[in-house]
Amino acid sequence: MVFGNKTDETILWLKQEASNNYDGEFDAIKLNSLNNDYPNISSKMEGINYAINTVSSSNIPDEVLLKLKVSSIGNYQIEFKGVETFASNLYLKDNSNQNLLKLTIDTTLNFLVVDTLNFLYRYSLVFNNGNVLKTENTSLSRINIFPNPSKNKLKVIIPTTRNIISAELFDSFGRIIEKIDYPSKNIVLDFNAGNLNVGIYYLKFIDANGSIESYKWIKNQ
Repeated sequence: MVFGNKTDETILWLKQEASNNYDGEFDAIKLNSLNNDYPNISSKMEGINYAINTVSSSNIPDEVLLKLKVSSIGNYQIEFKGVETFASNLYLKDNSNQNLLKLTIDTTLNFLVVDTLNFLYRYSLVFNNGNVLKTENTSLSRINIFPNPSKNKLKVIIPTTRNIISAELFDSFGRIIEKIDYPSKNIVLDFNAGNLNVGIYYLKFIDANGSIESYKWIKNQ
């Protein structure tokens, strides 16, 4: 993980003789830097933050939470190395919108942090143990919200497979900013976000069966 000229790393191993609990022989607990200017990245399982996390290759967990501890607003980067050594496909999940990014050799993720407190558990590593394939098969029905974060644009695409009857934009206090009834499908819907204050907002979608689906959107400077 990179912030300017400051870096930190965490390591995830697969090993036959390891367990998915803390193994003193293989694992190392994360000790965060005392210098708050430095980013801190670790993996988290069963309440333990790992600098080195060795999990069982015969019992690979479905998901490993990443903990990103940052104290400064700005542009960050995560570089994924050695992904090709994993027999299973490995994905990065954005927990704010459930989107999956398939990791390949030397994948690099660039992102902007505007809220350091709400970024702590933004991402997870997900293995292709069956659950990922199920998620991918439903990707055609996923509502697409972009760009996120964004300065003044908020666009939404609702796929034709979804019977959405209402799309609502809320602020963090639950106040409705904008509502679109029976939104059109498979075209770009523009929400008026240019005059909104910097902060966290939520999009709520209601389908014809009364089911509710919510997404978080960040308005930055």
